[in-house]
Amino acid sequence: KMVSANVDANVLAGICKTADLDNGTLVTLGKMNYDTTTGKVKGFEYDVAPATAAADGLWIVDAPEVGYTPEMQIYNDPRYFYNEQGRAFTIRALNAGVDVFELSAAAFEDATLPTADKIGQYVQSAANGKFGKTPVSAAPESGAYFRIEALSDITVGFEQVPGVILRCMANFH
Repeated sequence: KMVSANVDANVLAGICKTADLDNGTLVTLGKMNYDTTTGKVKGFEYDVAPATAAADGLWIVDAPEVGYTPEMQIYNDPRYFYNEQGRAFTIRALNAGVDVFELSAAAFEDATLPTADKIGQYVQSAANGKFGKTPVSAAPESGAYFRIEALSDITVGFEQVPGVILRCMANFH
């Protein structure tokens, strides 16, 4: 339920040169791939870095889960998929008040989902592009933040994986 599903301008290609990234990782944009001598574009991808704590201007990694290796393709399980360092992947802008998305515990600091009593509270980015593990009841005064809308179950094959639904409430200040 994101604007980027219908507006291509909200979808870019990113490359992280410092780490492998899971889908659901929050990132910040760096420079476009251009020739530093001539200034001409070499590719329409952007350098990205995992978001830091309480960062702003966030994008979310959301690449198709095809996999780069035969193992990733054979065992097509999104829980084991990751975007390899130095390879292009899809990133999506996060539009405040509108975008709603679903994540598993892997997207959170310490791989811990919020609990039912935290619905309606807010989380921000933590280190390494993860979502913070400690929701707060008042909306943060700075940085991007997300409201916990509900808990969910994500179907993966024949399994139900616990998840959470978040709404982007503020971004790009």
